[in-house]
Amino acid sequence: MVKWLPTRSLWPLARALPLCVFLAIVSSLAGAEIVPVLGRGQVDLTDYECKTISSPIIKQVCYEKQRSLMLVKVDKKWYQYCAVEPEIYDSFIGSNNAARYYTKNVKDTLDCFH
Repeated sequence: MVKWLPTRSLWPLARALPLCVFLAIVSSLAGAEIVPVLGRGQVDLTDYECKTISSPIIKQVCYEKQRSLMLVKVDKKWYQYCAVEPEIYDSFIGSNNAARYYTKNVKDTLDCFH
């Protein structure tokens, strides 16, 4: 019975295999952005449509149409809002003053814990 032993020329490849597998896994996860949302925990933004907002206070708005959920990044904190109609999201991201729109139409009216 002959046992197979890697030759010296194959040994570096055999040693590099675990690193290659690790890097493949990490690179596949790198595309997913996960954010900490107050009252909800970690949320994966894969299913959300996100827009960066040019506002001193509102940084980013993400919308998940299937479940009518909206996430808003205010300064450095993420907040979740429920039962958000697509028209509200469109008006919010198209607003000339995102902070004013947020305060008047989103902040206290669409809060999931209301």
